[in-house]
Amino acid sequence: MDILLGDGKGFDLLEIFPDIPSRIIFVTESDEYALRAFRFAALDYLLKPIDPEQLKAAVRRAQQQQNGSRESLNVLREAITKPDVLPTRLSLHTQERIIIAEIDQIIRCEADGNNTRFILSTNEKIFVTKTLKQYEQLLERHRFIRVHQSHLVNFRHVRGFEKKDGGYLSLKNGEIIPVSVRKKAEVMDILEH
Repeated sequence: MDILLGDGKGFDLLEIFPDIPSRIIFVTESDEYALRAFRFAALDYLLKPIDPEQLKAAVRRAQQQQNGSRESLNVLREAITKPDVLPTRLSLHTQERIIIAEIDQIIRCEADGNNTRFILSTNEKIFVTKTLKQYEQLLERHRFIRVHQSHLVNFRHVRGFEKKDGGYLSLKNGEIIPVSVRKKAEVMDILEH
C-alpha cells in the first residue's frame, strides 16, 4: 500500500476497511520523516522505485508474521501525520507478539549480542531481535544516551552519577549502569546542563 494515493492517504483505506486480515507492506518515497515513522512503528516498507528482490523479501517476512498490529499502524499514522512532533510510543516486535511501549516508560535498553532487552518502569523486560545501535539512533532525540557499549539509558530515569569504581549511573529504579571511559565526559556534560 502506498502512503500517498492520488485522492488521499493509504490510511484512509484502513479506516474504511478496519479489519483487513492481510499483512500490509507500505511503499513510500525516501522521505526522512516517513522513514523515521516506519522505524518507530516497526512496520515493513519499501522505497520507490521498488526493487523486485526487496519486494520478494518483504512478502516472505509478511508471510512469517504471526499477526499484525493495529496499534503499530496507529503509531505509524501518528508519526506520519505529525512529523514535527516526537512520537511518544514505540512498537517492539518480540518472537511472540507486538508490544507498544510508551517511550517515557523505557528506563534503559541493554545489548544482548545482536538483540536488545528493554527494561520498562513497569518492571517488564522485553527482548527484541534488533541491535542496540538501531534503537540508539531512533531514541537519541528522546534524551536517551549510549553510556556504554551495552547500555542505552533514558536520562529521565537517572538519579545521579557515582564517581567511584570508574563511574556509573544510578537509576531511579535502583539499578546501576557502568559508564565507559570514553562516554564519561559526555555524561557529565549532560548531567551538569
